[in-house]
Amino acid sequence: MPQYLEFLVRFWDGVNKMYTQRNVAAPIFGSGITRIKGHKTISHEDLLKIMLWTFRIIETRFKYPAKLSIVIHTDKIDQINLLDMKLLNDGV
Repeated sequence: MPQYLEFLVRFWDGVNKMYTQRNVAAPIFGSGITRIKGHKTISHEDLLKIMLWTFRIIETRFKYPAKLSIVIHTDKIDQINLLDMKLLNDGV
């Protein structure tokens, strides 16, 4: 799991440098063919929470009007409580 967190922090940093003030769309990393080794039981919702948490901890680098969109495959949408995601991440 530490590698996943490190990847996400580096990813957000790279996105910030490359796409400054532009919108970015990303999938839920680790939920498909890039499955996290040794963590097959982690849910798509938990992966999304981790992605949003890492985005939030470095968000001061992202400047308005940049927006982040997380793309969720239709096969996985029923496995994620979107209302909980909204409540947890209001203002992100």
